[in-house]
Amino acid sequence: ELTIHLLIDTSRSMDWGDPNKLLYAKRVIGAMGYIALSNLDRVTLTAFGQERELSMPPQRSKRGVVPLFSFLSDLKPGATTRFAEVCKRYAQLSRRPGPLLLCSDLMDADWQAGLQSLVSRRFEITVLHLLAPQEIDPQLEGDIRLLDAEGGPPVDLTADVDLVRRYQRSLEQWRDEIGEFCNARNITYLPIETSFPIEDLLLNMLRRRNVVR
Repeated sequence: ELTIHLLIDTSRSMDWGDPNKLLYAKRVIGAMGYIALSNLDRVTLTAFGQERELSMPPQRSKRGVVPLFSFLSDLKPGATTRFAEVCKRYAQLSRRPGPLLLCSDLMDADWQAGLQSLVSRRFEITVLHLLAPQEIDPQLEGDIRLLDAEGGPPVDLTADVDLVRRYQRSLEQWRDEIGEFCNARNITYLPIETSFPIEDLLLNMLRRRNVVR
């Protein structure tokens, strides 16, 4: 019996964008869980971003679809990620390593330590790095104040074409850094914009990489 591990980031930064990152993550996780249950696999689902992690009792067969969707529907955005701590504890407590799908925007500074903890338990890890279109191509102009959804101090700046270009270069470097880290550890890394159709993600991108079986 194969155990499919689903992890969803519900921290405050995920509740942003159009299409919303958290809503997109819920839909992806729901679809992946449905497919796994239809294949009679065992499915576990853990949400992190609250004061403590929230875990759905393991489900098997299509009877688990209703509890799966109910659990996802009830999830609310939290305040903080504690990514490294959550991943370390998850790795320690998981008795059946197997395919693991993580949906997150990876805004936590400790993303490397978190992923390394999962690697140490030999999960088959796929990371869906979710960003909203406004984060990839921000339409900014003039004097603005940026607020950190993860609790950092606000930043006042004047936005112009040069600033946006420098931001986009930094974003590209950041995603390249994550990709290199993941490739070195046999983690499947997929940077996804939330405007990307979920059907194409599931039926094409994830299936080509054997994430969807």
